[in-house]
Amino acid sequence: MVSLGDKGHAGPRYTVEQRSLLGIWGAIRLTRTRPDEGCCDRSESLPTTARAMVFPTSSDAGRDLSHIDFAGKVPVRALRGRVLARTGRLLPAGRSEEPPDEFIAWVLARAGLDATAYRTPPLVRRLPACLRAIQASSTHAAREMLERRPDLLAPALNALLIGVTTMFREPEVYEFLREEVLPAWSVRSDTLRIWSAACSSGDELCSMAMILADAGLLERSFLLGTDCRGDAVAQARAGLYEAAALEAIGKDYRHRYLERAGRDWRPVEALRRQLHWKVADVLSGVEAGPWDVILWRNAAMYLNASNAETVWRQLASVLRDGGVLVVGKAERPPRELGLKHVGRCVYQSTTDDRRPPCSATASGRGQFFRCLAQGRQPPWASQ
Repeated sequence: MVSLGDKGHAGPRYTVEQRSLLGIWGAIRLTRTRPDEGCCDRSESLPTTARAMVFPTSSDAGRDLSHIDFAGKVPVRALRGRVLARTGRLLPAGRSEEPPDEFIAWVLARAGLDATAYRTPPLVRRLPACLRAIQASSTHAAREMLERRPDLLAPALNALLIGVTTMFREPEVYEFLREEVLPAWSVRSDTLRIWSAACSSGDELCSMAMILADAGLLERSFLLGTDCRGDAVAQARAGLYEAAALEAIGKDYRHRYLERAGRDWRPVEALRRQLHWKVADVLSGVEAGPWDVILWRNAAMYLNASNAETVWRQLASVLRDGGVLVVGKAERPPRELGLKHVGRCVYQSTTDDRRPPCSATASGRGQFFRCLAQGRQPPWASQ
């Protein structure tokens, strides 16, 4: 519950009740109390002014929030690098909503990672899985085991920083890349550069290799996958997939681009030659560009707001003009980066005004990509 209004003001006061466990706007109930009447029971939509007071943006850093009365725990979420604390104070940008768990921070530090860069709640939710992975009954026992057996650090880290990935995850994303982006590249003669940051086991970069091969562009492409977990990179480099992991791949692609390797499957030699893997943490810096495609999917949500924004900016800085950034379906890069939303989970970089109008059809967006690759103006640029 949050009460809004100047305590010394004679006007109405608002009480905001967050009824959703996930902080969804549609589940907020607002009641109003006037000084001369009791609390009414009716529900009203939350006024814009009240929203701004409860959920301040980065421009509100200096706002005095002492007039907000917190009557209980408020499950607010980070927006633009700041979190409204229960006391009405703004936490500095870069701080987690909660301090890192001591054991989790110790595990991440052993792997050379900074726990303060991550949001605490997602990591805490993974703690039981971490203990199960190394068969420990408590965090104290787990720490003793990891000190005695450093080889258990990899499974412990993988359980905490689980990288969920599949071949052709969200097929419509790859369909857009295949139909609207790749045709523009066919007129280029230089190397096409694709980077999958936080690639986990490499499924999505392998998917990119397949659609590049299908478009006849694989031979002049360089594909790089990086992850902070050496175990994940080793798995990606081995390139072995169980049959169950290939369900999203059509039979045509499976027969053309995968081959049997014992009981598993692996990419054919032509794909493996173009796929490169490296242990690297995107929080420590980005790979030298420019890149035509960067995949950074479902990773920003695990970082605190300040670190996520830093990574977004660094990724945008190494994206080629006209290149695309592919993100998770619940993620959005900061608006001020000027990346244009051109398709599902796809954002395109351009430093000029030749981008298609917002109402452009899919074919119009494809025409824009082709014009940009050929260095000519699209028809609407002179309108």
